[in-house]
Amino acid sequence: MSKILKYTGILLGIIVLLVVLTMIFLMTFVSPNRLKPVLIEQVSKYTGRQLVMDGDMSWTFFPYLGVKAGHSSLGSPAGFSEKTFAEISHITVGVKLMSLFHGRIESSGIVLDGMKLHLIKNKDGNVNWDFQAITSPGKEASAKTQTNSAVSTKRAAMGLAVSSLAVTQAAIDYSDEQAKKYYHIKNIELHATDINLMQPFPIQSSFDFAANNPAVSGHAVLTGNAALNMAAQIYTFRHLNFSADISQAGRKMNVNVSGDVLVNLNQQTLQWNDFKGKVANVAMTGKVNVSKLTTHPMAAGHLQLLPFDLKQTLQEVGQDVPHLQIAKMVKGDVDFTTDVDGVKAQGNLMVDTLQASQVTITNINVKAHFQKNVLDLAPISANFYQGTLTGQAIVNLSSAVPQMTLHAKLANVQAQPLMEDLGGKDQKIKMAGVSNFEMQLTTAGTEANMILQNLNGVSQFNFKDGSIIGIDLGYLVDSGYAFVKHQPTAAVNTEQTHFGTLSGTAVIRHGVISNNDLFSDTPRFAIRGAGVIDLVNQKIDYSLQAVIKQRADQKDNLMNVYGVTLPILISGNLSSPSIRLDSTAMAKAIAQQQIKKVTNQAKEKLQQQIKKQLPGKAGDLLNGPAGDVLNNFLGN
Repeated sequence: MSKILKYTGILLGIIVLLVVLTMIFLMTFVSPNRLKPVLIEQVSKYTGRQLVMDGDMSWTFFPYLGVKAGHSSLGSPAGFSEKTFAEISHITVGVKLMSLFHGRIESSGIVLDGMKLHLIKNKDGNVNWDFQAITSPGKEASAKTQTNSAVSTKRAAMGLAVSSLAVTQAAIDYSDEQAKKYYHIKNIELHATDINLMQPFPIQSSFDFAANNPAVSGHAVLTGNAALNMAAQIYTFRHLNFSADISQAGRKMNVNVSGDVLVNLNQQTLQWNDFKGKVANVAMTGKVNVSKLTTHPMAAGHLQLLPFDLKQTLQEVGQDVPHLQIAKMVKGDVDFTTDVDGVKAQGNLMVDTLQASQVTITNINVKAHFQKNVLDLAPISANFYQGTLTGQAIVNLSSAVPQMTLHAKLANVQAQPLMEDLGGKDQKIKMAGVSNFEMQLTTAGTEANMILQNLNGVSQFNFKDGSIIGIDLGYLVDSGYAFVKHQPTAAVNTEQTHFGTLSGTAVIRHGVISNNDLFSDTPRFAIRGAGVIDLVNQKIDYSLQAVIKQRADQKDNLMNVYGVTLPILISGNLSSPSIRLDSTAMAKAIAQQQIKKVTNQAKEKLQQQIKKQLPGKAGDLLNGPAGDVLNNFLGN
């Protein structure tokens, strides 16, 4: 037995020595540069392009036998600004020598260092990665099909395995000269270990990216398990996880997507099942399908938005909107398609509670449609201050400044809490009652001030069974009358004027509301109003004309001022304006009213005296031309 072991050891030693001597012989006397012409010829044959290998090829010995090639490049077709399609600084292919003795070709690994791809779509719409135009091998190649098939079968019997793949310091540039869009991916790292074509193997990658339209940059990481069916050109990636930190215009956000991806290059399709995604705090589920994968990619899918807090989302992406206080329980679903022409989407959006500029809306339901950078929201429905809000809105995002159009109806809305939320509880003038509004508005801007400055449109409004809080017209009139008569007033200021109805229309131009037909009916007054409210500068210049209604107990009272129009002036800061009765105008109106009453009484007495003194039908002359002369005289 000892002799057998001894001879076996000697035999193994001789084999190892022969292997070492063979490797030394190959590395010393056989130059791998002899492979260059063969490689160049084969690449040119199957791509129609010239392969330039200006770097040396050399053997590698440790830890495995292999070949290392220096700088190489492959050109682009004619008609492209970038002459180089692909280049690489170094490529190393290792081969496990002992596997050859067992009938297997097993690579210890492939390392690609400094690989660069320059992908271009020129102004004519041609792309430099299209190899389909290359002339097929023809009949000669067809005649060799069976031979090649037999060789392939034989090789398959030997087995082929690449234990690992490493791509380091790689970069990909993409230029669309038609759309003037440029994308740059750099610092690409790709590592795949335990590669086996018969079962999945792990992969991981990371890279930095940047684009010019829109300007965006970031860092991404990808992990998953890959299964490659090279013969059928079907590639499966299970438990795929992709995350990216994205920066745009000083704002940052995190994106994460995961799921199972199936790529079929024969059918040019990609299927992403069990899709899960998260952008900032917005989580979604669904599925995505992509067709025309390598020519004109077109994606379509369905996404379900899980409930999220929109206010938190805006804060996380660095685009907080101070005027938006609450946006809770936002959810919905969307169907979308995207291609070279842009994004199309439609779906439903629901918001439990939304508070903007202190105004609160609940139970919002919106049907949304997005196409060609235009967002159409119709119909919109919501609960609004014990009433309802319905309408539609259009947001045009084609330009740098969004353009907005709104048509809305507010029905049976409680005006007082709405106005308190709009202007604060300390504002001097408020409205109470059940209100109805209909408005058609247009504006443009990204900030509140700009939106107000560009606000234009028309509106109709009416209030029922309410009051003007902050103005007691009865008190103003009684106080003014007492002032005119130089008498103390006993009136009590209730700071409210109750009304049955109040209505009017408004025209809005550049944030300034103009109204000239306000009408309100109160138990004591008939009120008309006109003026302007400047939303931009928060100013008001408004006049109310209150006509005192006749009371039965004042009919024969000489000092009764029913029918007199009394002006109330409202001006100054919108939140705390000056409210005053124009006493001078009031005194003049009262004086004119009293003169008119005295004149009417004198005229009646004079006519009665004349009729008594003129006999028969002579008195009837006062009802004709003579009477008109007398009336004119007394009226003057």
